[in-house]
Amino acid sequence: MLLQEYVPGGGDELHMAGVLVCVGGHLAFTGRKLKQHPPGLGIARLAETVDESGLIPGSVALLLEFGYEGVSQVGYTRDHRDGSHRLMEANFRPWTWMGRATACGTNLPLAAHRWAVGEEAWPGIAARAAAAGARER
Repeated sequence: MLLQEYVPGGGDELHMAGVLVCVGGHLAFTGRKLKQHPPGLGIARLAETVDESGLIPGSVALLLEFGYEGVSQVGYTRDHRDGSHRLMEANFRPWTWMGRATACGTNLPLAAHRWAVGEEAWPGIAARAAAAGARER
């Protein structure tokens, strides 16, 4: 049995965290779908970069709980009733508009490639992860 809550709101309230989680840290990007096809649950046809950095800690924690390493897209919808973001899904693969992250300076495919071949995924990622962990304590 699966119980699922319907979260009211339009398709323009679909936010996502694109994340690379690997040994030593994570690299992340956040964006929002503006239009998708088919409407309601489709592939992004128009998207934008947004600063929703609050989505990143929960996304990373979810992926780590699964024991997942690699690139993923964790999707949320904003609940108009209280402004919170509700988890919709986690896709453990690259997604169609991943290029937005690269265009904004967060090259997840390159970082994933470096990680896969045993190089440092992103220069300084371990130092940033350690600093972020220290601030969260």
